[in-house]
Amino acid sequence: VGVLVKLNSMIDPDNCGRTDWYILRTDHPLYKETYSLLLASYMANKPVQVVVDSCVQGLPSIRHVWSYK
Repeated sequence: VGVLVKLNSMIDPDNCGRTDWYILRTDHPLYKETYSLLLASYMANKPVQVVVDSCVQGLPSIRHVWSYK
Protein backbone atom coordinates (compact mmCIF):
# COMPACT_ATOMS: atom_id res chain seq x y z
CA VAL A 1 0.00 0.00 0.00
CA GLY A 2 1.33 3.44 -0.84
CA VAL A 3 1.17 6.56 -2.95
CA LEU A 4 1.97 6.39 -6.66
CA VAL A 5 4.49 8.93 -7.93
CA LYS A 6 5.15 9.86 -11.55
CA LEU A 7 8.27 11.79 -12.60
CA ASN A 8 9.52 13.07 -15.94
CA SER A 9 12.42 10.64 -16.07
CA MET A 10 11.89 7.19 -14.58
CA ILE A 11 14.02 4.07 -14.40
CA ASP A 12 13.58 0.48 -13.23
CA PRO A 13 16.97 -0.56 -11.78
CA ASP A 14 15.63 -3.66 -10.01
CA ASN A 15 13.70 -4.96 -13.03
CA CYS A 16 10.29 -4.58 -11.40
CA GLY A 17 8.80 -4.50 -14.87
CA ARG A 18 7.38 -0.96 -14.86
CA THR A 19 8.75 2.50 -15.55
CA ASP A 20 5.48 4.42 -15.50
CA TRP A 21 5.07 4.81 -11.70
CA TYR A 22 7.06 4.64 -8.47
CA ILE A 23 5.51 3.81 -5.13
CA LEU A 24 6.09 5.54 -1.81
CA ARG A 25 5.09 2.95 0.76
CA THR A 26 2.98 4.07 3.70
CA ASP A 27 5.26 2.09 6.01
CA HIS A 28 8.34 4.07 4.88
CA PRO A 29 9.99 5.40 8.08
CA LEU A 30 9.75 8.99 6.79
CA TYR A 31 6.52 8.61 4.83
CA LYS A 32 4.85 11.84 5.98
CA GLU A 33 7.98 13.95 5.47
CA THR A 34 8.73 12.42 2.08
CA TYR A 35 5.16 12.79 0.88
CA SER A 36 5.15 16.42 2.06
CA LEU A 37 8.39 17.10 0.19
CA LEU A 38 6.97 15.58 -2.99
CA LEU A 39 3.77 17.63 -2.73
CA ALA A 40 5.60 20.88 -1.90
CA SER A 41 8.02 20.38 -4.79
CA TYR A 42 5.15 19.68 -7.16
CA MET A 43 3.25 22.80 -6.07
CA ALA A 44 6.40 24.95 -6.36
CA ASN A 45 7.29 23.38 -9.73
CA LYS A 46 10.69 22.33 -8.34
CA PRO A 47 12.48 19.22 -9.56
CA VAL A 48 13.08 16.26 -7.29
CA GLN A 49 15.42 13.34 -7.52
CA VAL A 50 14.68 9.93 -6.07
CA VAL A 51 16.52 6.76 -5.20
CA VAL A 52 14.51 3.61 -5.72
CA ASP A 53 15.23 0.13 -4.46
CA SER A 54 13.32 -3.11 -4.42
CA CYS A 55 9.91 -3.78 -5.91
CA VAL A 56 6.51 -3.40 -4.28
CA GLN A 57 3.51 -4.74 -6.17
CA GLY A 58 5.62 -4.70 -9.35
CA LEU A 59 6.63 -1.04 -8.90
CA PRO A 60 10.02 0.46 -8.02
CA SER A 61 9.88 1.57 -4.38
CA ILE A 62 11.09 5.05 -3.36
CA ARG A 63 13.83 5.00 -0.75
CA HIS A 64 15.12 8.61 -0.74
CA VAL A 65 13.90 11.91 -2.18
CA TRP A 66 15.59 15.29 -2.39
CA SER A 67 14.51 18.58 -3.87
CA TYR A 68 16.39 21.39 -5.57
CA LYS A 69 16.02 25.11 -4.95
